[in-house]
Amino acid sequence: MEGNFLWLRMAPQDTGLPYWTFAKYQHLVTPPELQVGQRVSAGQVIAYSGATGTQGGHYGANGYPHLHLSTYFGPNPDFTVRGAFDSMVKAKDATPDDPLVFYLEPPQALDQVRQLPQGQQQVSPEVLLQEQALIAGTRRVWPVFCTKDKN
Repeated sequence: MEGNFLWLRMAPQDTGLPYWTFAKYQHLVTPPELQVGQRVSAGQVIAYSGATGTQGGHYGANGYPHLHLSTYFGPNPDFTVRGAFDSMVKAKDATPDDPLVFYLEPPQALDQVRQLPQGQQQVSPEVLLQEQALIAGTRRVWPVFCTKDKN
């Protein structure tokens, strides 16, 4: 079970990356209230991560609050929605890849990222332990606050 999720499509001019990004945020407390095509901005709270879709199995009876992030990168904005409950986005010519690319400076093409030496394929992004304002113009912090409810 996937639980509640949200897909974001991010343009190169918005991320500073040289390609389109499609990101799936999964196990959200409630379904997001965003409308299809609605723009969001860095630092905006779009959802709260939780334990939906994790109850039972290896997460235990009550589940485990966390954020599951899947990222796809491609040369254009074209996509179609498919799968049960619209759970998959099929982005034209996009491939799944590591969210590491969000943290590399300067932004690089995906084939360059894959060819980096092993030591350069690891970064330690900063994590916000509580909700704080995002520093303007940065992609270095991935603000995630996992909770079982909004309070």
